[in-house]
Amino acid sequence: MQQEDAQAKDEGTPDTEQGAATPQKAARESQERASVGRKADVEATVDGGNAANKEEITTPEEADANKSPVLTDAADKERKHRRGSSHKPSALEQHLSRTRMTNLPPKPKVEDTKHLHDFEEMMKLSKEMSLKKQQEEEEKKNKKDASLQERMKVWESEILPSWTRARRETRLRRLWWKGIPPNLRGRVWALACGNSQMLPRNLFNKSSAEAKEMRSAGTFPKEDLIAIEEDIGHTLPTLRLFQKETGPLYDDLFDLLCAFTIVANGTNGTRVDELDYAYPVGVASLAAMLLMNLSPSESLIALINLIADRPWLRALYSLSATANTRQSLTLSRGSVDSFERVFDTLLADQMPKVYANMQARGVRPSAYVNDWIRTLFVPFLPFDAVARLWDCILLEESDALLFRTGIALVSLLSARLYVPEKDELISILRGNNRAAISAPEQFVPLDDIYGGQYGITENILFRTLEEQDSWWKDSVLERLLDREIVS
Repeated sequence: MQQEDAQAKDEGTPDTEQGAATPQKAARESQERASVGRKADVEATVDGGNAANKEEITTPEEADANKSPVLTDAADKERKHRRGSSHKPSALEQHLSRTRMTNLPPKPKVEDTKHLHDFEEMMKLSKEMSLKKQQEEEEKKNKKDASLQERMKVWESEILPSWTRARRETRLRRLWWKGIPPNLRGRVWALACGNSQMLPRNLFNKSSAEAKEMRSAGTFPKEDLIAIEEDIGHTLPTLRLFQKETGPLYDDLFDLLCAFTIVANGTNGTRVDELDYAYPVGVASLAAMLLMNLSPSESLIALINLIADRPWLRALYSLSATANTRQSLTLSRGSVDSFERVFDTLLADQMPKVYANMQARGVRPSAYVNDWIRTLFVPFLPFDAVARLWDCILLEESDALLFRTGIALVSLLSARLYVPEKDELISILRGNNRAAISAPEQFVPLDDIYGGQYGITENILFRTLEEQDSWWKDSVLERLLDREIVS
């Protein structure tokens, strides 16, 4: 019996030692099991879906959450690719809100699901609206192209063979009013400008050669060269056609303006230091429009005839046979004042409240109208609107459309012209009002001024001009001009 007790005692010692080591062994086994579990998870992820074979217990709320719509993005697609298409969201992903920032408390699941559904509906509607708008624009473009093809036939068969008919026949005038087809614009502009000044065809070659010789000899006025380069720099910069060194038409425009200065001064051997006619700022806008549709030789002839045949332009540029005399410049200034008074009279008749406010603040047409006329609206309107407006201006044989366009622009800006400060009124009319320019302080728009700031487009401008047909009469303008210029 004592031997059995001793044997049991001897056998109990190892059991006691094994029992003392049991917690450490259990910890190691727990770590091994965790490591094996992590390895299994990684292998399941890499294998792309082996975990789907395991049964998972989900609550009804989790099942509803798994069925809720979710936003898909690049990160979601990448995550889905890594885990396999059958892998369900993790416990963390199931509780994260997809419609609220992560640093804020999550929304209730029902609210989150509703907001996701609303967002997807909103995005679907946005795509439908975008597609509809694209289809409408495409349809509008197709209609415009079809209309252009129809008008091309009339232009080629009826107007070009006898283009002066368009000034007499109402049907052709209406067709012209819609704009000249772009591929015919150069031919029609050359015909419409004409050559009433009887200028020789080689005028550009002769004048530009003379200007080059004077520049080489250093006798071409430096002030004129500086003014020409600055004027070109402000001419339709967004088209990038007339930029120095990079613009494809810069050299042609520069030579054209130098030749214009020579012709305007009427040198022909006259000493340069005896010339008083300085280069007038604004000619670059007119020359650039012509140069985009005509050759340099044709552009110079058209430019001189355009200015000479339009009384208001001729008065502003003082271009006449005696343009280099001080008496001519004084008479020209008087003519400009006459045109401004006529414009004031028309403005007072059509917009008396706007006129009264501008008069009370001391804002005269000379502060804004002359910039419009000197450039024929080139910097102020979108390019398509300017091209069509030039088509119509050249159709008319008088300055009527210049007055009408000026009145139309004031009408379109009238809601802004009740401010009590003179400087702000002038800045609105000139298009450099800081409140209307959404750009850095140092930025000053140089083209499409009214289109970019006030939303004046081709359709809006011509709709306003067409509305003037109810009250406009050319005979009234003629009487006003006769009275002012004669007096």
